[in-house]
Amino acid sequence: MLFLRNYTQWSLCFVCAWLLFATAPAFELNALAQDENGKDDAVQKEAQEKEKPEEPKKEPKKDEPPKEEEALVEVEPSDKPTIGPREIRFILWDGSVVRGNVGYSAIHVQTKFGRLEVPVENIVTLRPGMESLPDIQKQIQENVEKLGDKEFKIREKAKLELIGMGTQILEVVKSAKDGGSAERKKNLQAVLEAIVEMNSDVSEVNPSDTGPLLGEDSITTPTFTIVGRIEEKEFELTTQYGILRVQLADIKSADRSWSISADAIEKKLDVGATAFFQRTPATTKIRVNPGDKITIKAEGRTNWASWGDVTSGPDGIGTHGSWNGFNCGKLVARIGKSGEYVGVGVKNTFVAKTGGELFLGIAMQDNFANQNGYQWNGEYKVTVRVESAGK
Repeated sequence: MLFLRNYTQWSLCFVCAWLLFATAPAFELNALAQDENGKDDAVQKEAQEKEKPEEPKKEPKKDEPPKEEEALVEVEPSDKPTIGPREIRFILWDGSVVRGNVGYSAIHVQTKFGRLEVPVENIVTLRPGMESLPDIQKQIQENVEKLGDKEFKIREKAKLELIGMGTQILEVVKSAKDGGSAERKKNLQAVLEAIVEMNSDVSEVNPSDTGPLLGEDSITTPTFTIVGRIEEKEFELTTQYGILRVQLADIKSADRSWSISADAIEKKLDVGATAFFQRTPATTKIRVNPGDKITIKAEGRTNWASWGDVTSGPDGIGTHGSWNGFNCGKLVARIGKSGEYVGVGVKNTFVAKTGGELFLGIAMQDNFANQNGYQWNGEYKVTVRVESAGK
């Protein structure tokens, strides 16, 4: 019995040992297989990662130029333009400008010495006189009468409109009657002084658009000036947009002077009474280069309503303080966002020291310009001419 018990125990030990020995390789193989499978999965995952398409790299955003920079124009040296023998430019009293070929080869003028025929190609400037401008005469007369109105706003508006018409109405204002009204007399004097101030320094920027009008029409040629009555009361003008008909009574001036130089830009703009550099100055939309010659002429009047009946011309006034050395109300120029300030006034010609956008503004003390409670109205009418310094 003891033998059988021992035998049984030894048999069981032998079976267990054999099972352990027999299954060990299987355990090892399974472990190896799992390890290999893990490696395979890692390799496969790495391959899949490599196969994924690369995401496009995001380019850093470039600083976009200010919108106003996109509209800037720059004068560039070029050959003088060729102008046709009947090509002419009309500047109308409503501010519009039209250019094209007139239907006439010559314009006829009745003078006290007889009838003259002037070829269009020989015309430098053409200016209708007051006798040919009935609507303008009526507008002037109505505003003169309003200078004596009982309401300040009506008087002030009429005064600004008369001054805004510029030096061309000087003789009409001189001959205007005050009708016995002390208020009208005072305001007529203010208008006259403002226009005389403009006329004292008539700019060469555009001679066809400055200076007092005569009673009769005038045509300037390279050799002499003709004064009389233009027979043609309507001009048929062939433009790039089609045929236009322009009435003599609507013409402020006409010229062929843009042929003088192709290396220049001339532009007209209004500078409002609140165009302070501390707020938002007016941009000319012209980019100048160092050495460019800049000529700026201004006329018109602004009113400082918060101080009562106080007005200022482009030269400013010396009774209400100064800003950066300029009388308040004075027209000032600046090149670029941080360039030096240049006083303009009624007229100034200067050379650009730096390049950049040309701005115009009105000098005003900080404590006034930064206060919303103060009131200004009116505007300066400005002509800017930039002549290229060359390349």
